[in-house]
Amino acid sequence: MRWLKWLRYTVQTLGLLVLGELLFVGVFRCPFVVPFIACPICPLLQCPGKYLQPYLVWVLVGTGLLAGRVFCGWLCPLGFVQDLLAKASRLKGQAKNSGNKLDAVLKWLKYPLLALVLVLIFSGLGMVTVPIHTGSNFSLESVKLTFLFASGGYKVRLGLAVLALVGALFLSRLWCRYLCPLGALLGLANKVSLWRLRIDRERCVGCGKYPRECPLSTKPGMVDCTLCGDCLNGCPRKAIHFEPRLKGKSS
Repeated sequence: MRWLKWLRYTVQTLGLLVLGELLFVGVFRCPFVVPFIACPICPLLQCPGKYLQPYLVWVLVGTGLLAGRVFCGWLCPLGFVQDLLAKASRLKGQAKNSGNKLDAVLKWLKYPLLALVLVLIFSGLGMVTVPIHTGSNFSLESVKLTFLFASGGYKVRLGLAVLALVGALFLSRLWCRYLCPLGALLGLANKVSLWRLRIDRERCVGCGKYPRECPLSTKPGMVDCTLCGDCLNGCPRKAIHFEPRLKGKSS
């Protein structure tokens, strides 16, 4: 199933081309503390979120119901950038397995962050604006001015983005593992989605290759699984399958 890996790379590249500008604006230029939420009323007239957001919401809902966190593994531009950084870096030191206690504890961080984001959205605090609305989306001068005049919330957001990118050089998908609130929300859908990854217990010999070699150090079908498909190709016993949930009980 090597074709699956190349299909994923192709879809990820398309995702970066379509959503990459929105990601850049959301991190570096968005005038709201919580980006990607209030795109229709954004004062940045050239922001691609004005026309992309409605479609993106439906994509997230549809893919979440269909296959849980599959958006993270196949379409998320930040996830793809982290993958590229991990492959290019000689410093990468992936957590050895899901039994790593520190890794397991840190993976819970994204849930308080999800709760914080929801509080900011529904309280209106996430709508505090940054007074820099001019320049092209990729204008470094506008990014610089935004940083100089922005609120503390913007600088925290920027710091987390930098942490995600630098961290990806040392640990595969650091943002997805520990910090992504959207990933935390979509991960819950892994347990109820129409399709899932399942381990065939009759074929599995418990070699531990997955989670050991999983980019997120998790087992197939768990809440942190992004359904990237690496384990489908890599399992030596071909004991991992992508199938409808109704086909059998969860493993």
